[in-house]
Amino acid sequence: GVLLAVAIGQTKPQTLTPKPSAALRAAAAFALGKLHASRSEWDAALAAYEEARKGFEEAGDKMGEAKTLHGIGVVHYSRSDFPKALENWEKAATLFEASNHKKGVARTLGKIGLVHRSLGDYVKALSFYERSLEIAEEIGDRKGAALTLANLCNEKFGPAANRIPFGERALAIAEEIGAPERIFHAHAALGAAYAAQARSAEQGARSEESSSSAPSSAFRVPRSKARLNALS
Repeated sequence: GVLLAVAIGQTKPQTLTPKPSAALRAAAAFALGKLHASRSEWDAALAAYEEARKGFEEAGDKMGEAKTLHGIGVVHYSRSDFPKALENWEKAATLFEASNHKKGVARTLGKIGLVHRSLGDYVKALSFYERSLEIAEEIGDRKGAALTLANLCNEKFGPAANRIPFGERALAIAEEIGAPERIFHAHAALGAAYAAQARSAEQGARSEESSSSAPSSAFRVPRSKARLNALS
């Protein structure tokens, strides 16, 4: 190319700038997607993530593709599009598992649990949270474990007295590793659980007080008559 350029009278040899590889383009698009997502710029984040996913797929980078699908799931979840979030997180979990990336599997299973909780399927949510916690503890992912423990402190997973130990464990771990966002999450979960416990105790006290002060059955107004009186 240089000799031909000189032969046809060009004074300076022309050089071609090589195009960046698919992997490099994908990595740049992924970084851009994360930046947009951190600013809640969901349309721009989704466009960048989609470009990254195609690039990683073209390059055969399963890990890059899994992380991008995880990011796409976050975008859809943030928009309350739970079915699309679930679809992308399930694909991400499969790719993480195929790559034997246990941390990625654990974190994504926790996200899938979050979707099921949002959809009102608390049995499935609990199942995914438990699997996520088991893997996180197995590999020593304390930050991930703290997040899942705080999620298990949610009001939909049984009486407050049963949930509070999960929140306390989450807070202890978060403080030990110095993770401010996990500390905040644990405090929020515990605060809600303690409030629920206080409400339950108050209702129990009122119910007991009401029962003890109620007239004997011989003097009670029949329910049917009471209902008619209320409507009159």
